[in-house]
Amino acid sequence: DDADRSDGDNLLIGPYIDWDITPYVNMYLEVGYQALKFDGTSNYGGGFFKETNPELFESLTEEERELFTDSSDSDSLYFKFQLTHTPNDIFEHGLLASKTSELGFGTNFYDLYHFEYGFTYKGIAQTDISPMIFYEYYETSGEFSEQAHRAGAAVGIRYHLTTSVTLGL
Repeated sequence: DDADRSDGDNLLIGPYIDWDITPYVNMYLEVGYQALKFDGTSNYGGGFFKETNPELFESLTEEERELFTDSSDSDSLYFKFQLTHTPNDIFEHGLLASKTSELGFGTNFYDLYHFEYGFTYKGIAQTDISPMIFYEYYETSGEFSEQAHRAGAAVGIRYHLTTSVTLGL
């Protein structure tokens, strides 16, 4: 609870389908309406910025300080699409695409678009290896709005100690 930040409510509503197109191909799709509503104006300059660089903060005009406020709400479409192909017991791969609005750190929210491709290889006893690549684009709300692109890769390794205990990295 913070006097500088407005309180918000988030609503997502919409249908989804989880469809086994064939015994080897699965499609998951959800799409709907998302609303992020805030009860006032958030001040993102007064706390962290003022404490870390008080001289600079005090030198700002009132108009410049307004850049660090956000009274934006979000009314938008959200979606998640995933297509998974499992040709055999040791290999699975898939595509994922999504768009959501998420709570922000220095803004009320940001719109996030995420795309990824990954696979899981289970050909080593009790071990899963899962590399993936991804691309993301986001845009923040507020007067001091920014946009960014991010691409990356990751590898997950899981070792199944028992049927109910897994060690992962």
